[in-house]
Amino acid sequence: MITDIHCCSKLVRLSSSLAHFPRILFNLCIYSCVRSAAYSTMSEDKRKPFTVFVEGNIGSGKTTFLKHFEQCPNTYIAAEPVEQWRDLKGHNLLELMYKDPSRWGLTFQTMVQKTMLDVHVQKCDEPIKLMERSIHSARHIFVENLFQQKIMSAPEYAVLDSWFEWISSNCDIHGDLIVYLKTSPEVVYERMKARARQEEHTVSLEYLEKLHVLHENWLIHKTIPGAALPPIVVVDANQNLDLMAPEFKRCQNLIFSHLKNQSPMKKLQSANLKDVPDILSSPSILNETEKNSVDLIAV
Repeated sequence: MITDIHCCSKLVRLSSSLAHFPRILFNLCIYSCVRSAAYSTMSEDKRKPFTVFVEGNIGSGKTTFLKHFEQCPNTYIAAEPVEQWRDLKGHNLLELMYKDPSRWGLTFQTMVQKTMLDVHVQKCDEPIKLMERSIHSARHIFVENLFQQKIMSAPEYAVLDSWFEWISSNCDIHGDLIVYLKTSPEVVYERMKARARQEEHTVSLEYLEKLHVLHENWLIHKTIPGAALPPIVVVDANQNLDLMAPEFKRCQNLIFSHLKNQSPMKKLQSANLKDVPDILSSPSILNETEKNSVDLIAV
């Protein structure tokens, strides 16, 4: 009898414990999920790639520059999503925009904004990410040009600008370095005619000149209010692209120095190093004094 009572007591205690098991299990699951999310965020921050925007006019050599990095290890190359613009469920938005920018400018730039955002937030397992253009140049160069030339109306411009401001505040679209392939409009016009892309046959020299001025205002003169810029490397891309390998190699050394402890990027972002310029030019367009300044941070 005493044994039976003892057994019953054990069963009661066991039942009481089991009654709390779902809550305990739930709490453990919640704790595990929160901890996993926290560690995931931490690891994502640690894995966040060093992001480089390759900017420049049409025909400035961005594709050639990126091809230079195709054989490099630890590098993810994000090409401009042109094919998505050429074929959106059978519609070539790029061609439509060039043919009738006043009708299709907003439509096309909305697609550009969406697809470039996809590229910005796309997960990358490599420590270095090179992007052909960025959502920033879409806004500050191409949208701005449409508005300045009165091709895009003020309400349309306001819509795109409002979306850009929201994206800037809610998404991580910042870069760590900009490589600006600086070219004259005349040079890129000749290159554009030589490559003879279907959509570009209506592009005029005047259009390229306007884009050039906007690039200069954005990246060199920095006259765009509120446009936060990372360090900038300016490359003279006027010469024959087949001869640009040494310049691209210099950029490669600078970019890959981020993987080392002695990173010139950290030096550039330090407010204490006022003697180090935040715009670095490739040696081919520098005088001797400026070359020495670049050598301070080049690897």
